Amino acid sequence: MSDADHEAFNSYFDMFVSQEITVWRDFHSYWMDPDPLIPTFVVRYEDLLSSPKDTLMDLFRFLLNTENLEGTLIESLIAHHTKKGTKKQVYKPRVGKINANYNKYSSSQIKQMKKVCFLFHF
Repeated sequence: MSDADHEAFNSYFDMFVSQEITVWRDFHSYWMDPDPLIPTFVVRYEDLLSSPKDTLMDLFRFLLNTENLEGTLIESLIAHHTKKGTKKQVYKPRVGKINANYNKYSSSQIKQMKKVCFLFHF
């Protein structure tokens, strides 16, 4: 949302945020259940950006149900594709930054998010 649109529709945005906080909490509570019906592994986009190798290694340990990937093809592929300067891409993410829209939320909206979504740490 552009700054101009955000300013023009701020009252609607405030209503939207208030409604969606609960929807977001309920949705995430379902799949973040401490006793899920199926094994669950959460990958955060921020972690993929900040430490892709560690995040992918953790993911594949989970997927392959193993503690150690040392010496495996998976380990070598992850090392190859996460080393600095690697230009190969299968997926090109949209241009964006972590918390790029944080300034769109008022302090009262952020407080409301934290209150309603107390299970999730912001």
